[in-house]
Amino acid sequence: MPITALVGGRGLAPAAHSTIRQGARGAGVQELQMRLTAAGCDPGGVDGQFGPKTDAAVRRFQAGRGLTVDGIVGPKTWGALLGAPAKAPAPAPAQPAPDGFVSSPQRRLIGNAMRFLGQRYVYGAGHGNTLSGPGPVDCSGLVVQAARWSGRNLDGNAAMQQARGRYVGMNALQPGDLLFHGTPASHVGIYIGDGRAIHASSTHGQVMVVNVQDYGYFDNARRYA
Repeated sequence: MPITALVGGRGLAPAAHSTIRQGARGAGVQELQMRLTAAGCDPGGVDGQFGPKTDAAVRRFQAGRGLTVDGIVGPKTWGALLGAPAKAPAPAPAQPAPDGFVSSPQRRLIGNAMRFLGQRYVYGAGHGNTLSGPGPVDCSGLVVQAARWSGRNLDGNAAMQQARGRYVGMNALQPGDLLFHGTPASHVGIYIGDGRAIHASSTHGQVMVVNVQDYGYFDNARRYA
């Protein structure tokens, strides 16, 4: 299933899974950087530019998967990235957590949610048994499954998830916070940092990443221990 990415915060375009390397830029690189982050290989942010930090992250990922370590993202590396489970090594002692992540539970939640990128939106999906792999979900079902895979319990619909969290202002978001529309909430997504969120969109029919400000639908947030 093609992975989609927000372009300019206004429309969707497929992220091409063609071979890319250092010096490339665009939606394909943005998806690469998000996949690397989900796999625990920090590319230095999600900016759509394949620079030295992204190259180093690709090489770390390739080495960890037994692939040829050349920094070139071809079919084998893309295949491993698209099927890679989230893997978040603990930060070194006395060092700040990378990318604004405040703790490993938030990193695991985001990493597992990112595995659902491109999956279909299906109302009511994701609320039954724990899935063995990415599949169709609705907005709160995405949170349910990502949380379960991370060893947490955030079961329930968006309003129930909202009621269980601690209020946090939209100007004080941290990666791993849940974003909501309305109170009681009718929609939920997960803030992933850099002004972006992942959510299952009924409008677009799939799990996707959006720019929170451009999207303009989330109006309150909650934080969970």
